[in-house]
Amino acid sequence: ENIVDALIGSKKVRFGTLPSPENKEFLSKMVQGFRENGVPIPLTTVWGASKGYNLFSIQEADLCDLQGLLRFASINKQVQRFYEPGIQVTIMWENVAEGMISGNWSDYYYETFKGLLGSLNLPFIRLVRESDLIPDMDYWMLLVHANAATILNGNEARIGWTGPVHWNEY
Repeated sequence: ENIVDALIGSKKVRFGTLPSPENKEFLSKMVQGFRENGVPIPLTTVWGASKGYNLFSIQEADLCDLQGLLRFASINKQVQRFYEPGIQVTIMWENVAEGMISGNWSDYYYETFKGLLGSLNLPFIRLVRESDLIPDMDYWMLLVHANAATILNGNEARIGWTGPVHWNEY
């Protein structure tokens, strides 16, 4: 119960309503399974590859990123009061989706975020880029598909892709 409450948080840190009693019970059963196996409780979140308030300029890790990472540290500390293994956070860096949406393919924000994460010494947080999960050929074909779909839909913006559009050019 205490672990679930730490994960859910309070209205001070959570937007939205509390989970329904059914969802809280479901979460309790999941937590119990991790406890029975003696492993950290896995949490996965997405992190944007660009900031929505600043799409078209150089972006880097900032106070908002620091606060988000410190919130995970706080959750981990709260959970460890009741369950020593704590949590294991995986941050999925959305660089592929963001690149296709905004055309921002820069890794600068990622690199500054990675540096911030490293400086905080939070070993329970793992950072994974979407593009690292996609084999190289699939990644480039995904970009070609996205670019071709954009052009076929009459949108002349090529969402950041400057390579070939037609299969015979690839």
